[in-house]
Amino acid sequence: MSFTQQNLQAIHQDMREAAQMWVSGLITDSEIADHFAKVAAKFKTVNHVLPGLIDPNTGLRYKREDHHEA
Repeated sequence: MSFTQQNLQAIHQDMREAAQMWVSGLITDSEIADHFAKVAAKFKTVNHVLPGLIDPNTGLRYKREDHHEA
C-alpha cells in the first residue's frame, strides 16, 4: 500500500481532533502528549514518502531531499 495525500489528510484530521479536545479541556496534558508522540512515530515511518505531498495545515508541499555526494 502506498502512502497518499488522503492518508496524510487522515493523520491531520486526527491531530486536529486531539488538539481540539485538549483545548476544550476534554483530555489532559499527559494524554495529548502521548497522542502526539504516537503521531510523531507514524511520521518517522512515513517520512520518506512525504516529499511531493501537500501539508494539510499549511498548504506547503513537502520538499524532496537532494542527496549530493561530496
